[in-house]
Amino acid sequence: MENLTHTYGIDTPFCRSAVKDVNMEIYQGEFLGVIGHTGSGKSTLIRLLMRFYDADEGTVYVEGRDVRTWNKRERREKFGAAFQSDVIFAESIRENVTLGRPLTDRQVLQAAEDAMALDFIAQKSGGLDHGADIKGANLSGGQKQRLCIARALAARPEILILDDA
Repeated sequence: MENLTHTYGIDTPFCRSAVKDVNMEIYQGEFLGVIGHTGSGKSTLIRLLMRFYDADEGTVYVEGRDVRTWNKRERREKFGAAFQSDVIFAESIRENVTLGRPLTDRQVLQAAEDAMALDFIAQKSGGLDHGADIKGANLSGGQKQRLCIARALAARPEILILDDA
């Protein structure tokens, strides 16, 4: 990230920039934890990195390439993400992890193990075929979060993003 600034709306005394003049480099194999108060711009940095929207100023690079030059498929294959308010669908546990991607049960189970979700999945009737209710109403908060992390891990992304997960 180079000289990254983003404002929701117009930068005035009543509406300040969510992130302002941010510069950072993260290299392959490194980890970064961003800590801050609510509204300090943590989720905004993620959204800019994944190009959910573009920065007002500055550039986001991944592997030395401006993210604005990546197509959607490239970005989707590169990133795995679990967001603070991710969705659980009224589908099987398997479908909630695969999201229609052509993943094998072995990949799903490995992702569930990595996300520490395997034990609770094994206890559900039907295992991977167990149906989740709308918004995961029949799962605990921790179980929903672990499924979302398994979803992020399932395709073995190069870049893993956990937003309050």
